Amino acid sequence: MKELIYEIPGKMQGHYYPEEKTIVDTWTVLNATMEEWKETIHDVGVMDLASKKGVTTWITDTSNATGVFGKQIQQFRKDVSAEATAKNGVKLFLTVMPASPTSALSARKNVKAYEGYDQMRSVSVLSLKEALDIREKELLNIKAEV
Repeated sequence: MKELIYEIPGKMQGHYYPEEKTIVDTWTVLNATMEEWKETIHDVGVMDLASKKGVTTWITDTSNATGVFGKQIQQFRKDVSAEATAKNGVKLFLTVMPASPTSALSARKNVKAYEGYDQMRSVSVLSLKEALDIREKELLNIKAEV
């Protein structure tokens, strides 16, 4: 059963799926302000939740989104958020790409910002189903290595 953990009204919702140890952000509008993004996602203690609950996968679903992430948000993700996500145990950061070409360029920057931290993989995918399939396959590989 999913649990709403944060929201930017009219732009995005973030849900935690305890059985799957997964967070899914579902965006409809990417052009949130830095204040909205930081107060909603970062300052509410999502990283603590990820660590305490053993979250292994974070999916950012921008498949139906329009707009772009602002430069401040992109920089904050690169400088702060990506490393914190990896340090708190997330192994997979999957971004479902939007149909809008302009929004897709912005989402690709998101994927790049989360690459190269600890053992976390950041991957762009075409659908939420593909993200969930990758999560299942990768988590089986991680369990086999342990």
